[in-house]
Amino acid sequence: MSLTLTTFASGAVIDASTMYAKVASIELYLNEQTVAADRGSAWADSNQIYRPDFFGAPCPHTTLTSGESYYQYVGRDVASRRYSTQYLNTTSWIPVPGLCTTIQIPESLRQGSYYYRLAVFASFYVYEWGAQSDATNGLDQDSKQAGSVSLHIAGTDGLAPRKLMKGSMGASGPGPTDLNNTAYYPRKHVSMAYVSTDPQSNGVYNVGVLWRNNATTPNLVKHVIFAQGNLVARYYLR
Repeated sequence: MSLTLTTFASGAVIDASTMYAKVASIELYLNEQTVAADRGSAWADSNQIYRPDFFGAPCPHTTLTSGESYYQYVGRDVASRRYSTQYLNTTSWIPVPGLCTTIQIPESLRQGSYYYRLAVFASFYVYEWGAQSDATNGLDQDSKQAGSVSLHIAGTDGLAPRKLMKGSMGASGPGPTDLNNTAYYPRKHVSMAYVSTDPQSNGVYNVGVLWRNNATTPNLVKHVIFAQGNLVARYYLR
């Protein structure tokens, strides 16, 4: 289909909303409504195609024609690791530094077929270390939890949760034991993915990895260590 734009009448009031309406109609035509009859031979050049923009720290991301991709990374060396403790907070989800980012969305993701417009992926290495011994109970997937990790997307916590097991060596000896009464030090590589149709309006939103302490007794969980991981958040508008 073709595109017909009406010009502004002489003396008409031109404000931001009227200008945006013109621009939006052109963007809609170029991105969704052009057909073969609208295009001639070699019709597309650099004026019709928006090149990607790449941005570095502190918020690495790429701006594309119809969306953006954000990226965060935690290195493998000791200095880059992120440490947390049960004493920081014992009830709420806590952001993990280096595995969170802020995204800016120019308009609602709920347009047309809006399924899976925002996708967040995280992958990282995490373990607990340093608490007192708790050898009175054998290892199982519930009583020996150090905490949980999850994703936060646009105001919602606890998405794609994963359990984090205890793996301590305390002052009184080994911590959790397996069924053979052997000291057990779990290390976990966690991968999480979540897709969303939110946000429903334009604005600035936070996404990232969270951790929450599940131990109610002091000293049974001490240090939770995040090492070598990354977070990718990408969205598209149409």
